[in-house]
Amino acid sequence: MIKLLLITSNKKEGDILSLAFQQKSFKVILSEPTYANYVKSLQYIPDLLLMEIPTVYTESLHFVRLLRKNKRLAKTPVLTYGNVSDPTTVKLLFLTGVNKYYVRPLRFGELINDLGVFLKGKGVSVAPKGEQDVQKRQEMITFLMDKEKVGSEKIDMMVQYIGKLLVFPFTVNRILKIADDLKSGAPELAKVIKTDSAMTTTILKVANSVLFASRDRKISEIREGVVRIGFKETKNIALSMSIMKLLDKEEKSLGYSRLEFWYHSLAVAVIAERFAKQAGIQSVEEVFVSGLLHDFGILLLDEFFPELFEPIMKQTTEKGGSFYDAVRSVIGISHNDVLEKLFDGWNIPKRITTAVLRQMDYATFKDETDIEQQKLVQIVGMANVIAKGMNLGRECDQIVNKLPNELLVQMRFPAGFRNNFFDEIHTGMNMYARFINLDGRTYPEGPVLEGNVAEFKIMIVNRSQAFFDSYLHYVKLLGYTIMAEEPLAGITEVDKLPNMIIINVDADTEISEIEEFTKSTIIPVILFTAENDKCNALQNSPIFKKLSPDIDLRIIDTAIENMIKVKA
Repeated sequence: MIKLLLITSNKKEGDILSLAFQQKSFKVILSEPTYANYVKSLQYIPDLLLMEIPTVYTESLHFVRLLRKNKRLAKTPVLTYGNVSDPTTVKLLFLTGVNKYYVRPLRFGELINDLGVFLKGKGVSVAPKGEQDVQKRQEMITFLMDKEKVGSEKIDMMVQYIGKLLVFPFTVNRILKIADDLKSGAPELAKVIKTDSAMTTTILKVANSVLFASRDRKISEIREGVVRIGFKETKNIALSMSIMKLLDKEEKSLGYSRLEFWYHSLAVAVIAERFAKQAGIQSVEEVFVSGLLHDFGILLLDEFFPELFEPIMKQTTEKGGSFYDAVRSVIGISHNDVLEKLFDGWNIPKRITTAVLRQMDYATFKDETDIEQQKLVQIVGMANVIAKGMNLGRECDQIVNKLPNELLVQMRFPAGFRNNFFDEIHTGMNMYARFINLDGRTYPEGPVLEGNVAEFKIMIVNRSQAFFDSYLHYVKLLGYTIMAEEPLAGITEVDKLPNMIIINVDADTEISEIEEFTKSTIIPVILFTAENDKCNALQNSPIFKKLSPDIDLRIIDTAIENMIKVKA
């Protein structure tokens, strides 16, 4: 599947090109010129980008520069076309990062030949289907997208369809039962692992790896492998393998990477487990599995209903909203509604089901009769937010919010996180990812953006009392030079002034606390504010931008780039 992002303001031309590419088995994302295309590019990670260059092309140049700064998009071929034929302009396009420029009229045959050069090594395949199968499939999708149809009937249809094609691994429940039984240990876990040849091979390979191996003895027995690796670590490896091998890594839907999804899910599991240890929760395995499964419904949509997935993803990226809300908007039910019924049929423990279904409401969820359940929901929800802020893997949206201090206190983080907390998460990610054979990356990955971004200095003025703000953590990962707060009046040398100021406030922050940093007429300011009526009264200007703390993190990239452009 070759993904092509086609950006043009000419609807007729766009429709013609889109149809032509689809006939060549390309998956086309058709879009108008807007900075929202950066979010689309990060979500869809296209194999190619074809973009119309208008007569006034400044915005297009800034968009390409931003693409080239981002590691995920830096090598994506960018092909452009338009009416501009001035050699100086064309040279500027290439210097910015454009790979090819065509002067209208476009010759489709030439375009396809050039794409073949850029895409060498990638294959295109279209699986043939019988007419009857196609008709039945279309009838089901039409039914599911009909907003007049009853939600419960849609859920039943989707559950029945998935149930015919997918069986949840029994090893997960068996391992969870072993974890709950105080009398169980390495022998019982070894018996479960032996029922799966791939898992057996992996555990032995891990046990004899450099990390665990003894110099003088190689082991060949699973029971000894469990002892050498550690009971907890072996359980987590086995649980991860059981769940991740359910569906392959092949992408079914545009804008969705299963590899990135599993990295994100693994991150949530590792962070949630760290929380559980700190909070003294006994059922750590339930926490780890809940983290792995926290968005499993998204994976099922991609695997079994890609026709639904694509319009949902389109709405998410264009409107900058949550994937969950987009699912309800498109089909009238949520993927979690389907997951709840599937989990019941698969005998998934109730606590795990509740944690997965309610983790988005973690800040308000209460369960007076089961405090462990309440903590489990809160832990998974917070772990999800932290994983996004740490840029670990990628979901269908990157929306985050402020973590309530009172919840962190309850989890025994009375002053937030120290650096060793993040180091432990990276270590756990690297260990598990290596053992379950993901793509071999190492965390931390380094700056999100590439190029000369380190030359740009951002001063962070934090007036929030929150222990952890994901969006500020994310800003620090982008690669810009972060300056500590200091009075601007005390900086006498112009070249030591920040290039931008990011201000973070609480609901009760007074304007007087930040006023000094908002008066400059030359330094752009981004203000993170939500329920602060006083600070919200500050007027926007070309170099003053207000953002909500409840934000898709990718919008921050665009906001900073826009402010850089305005200053330039």
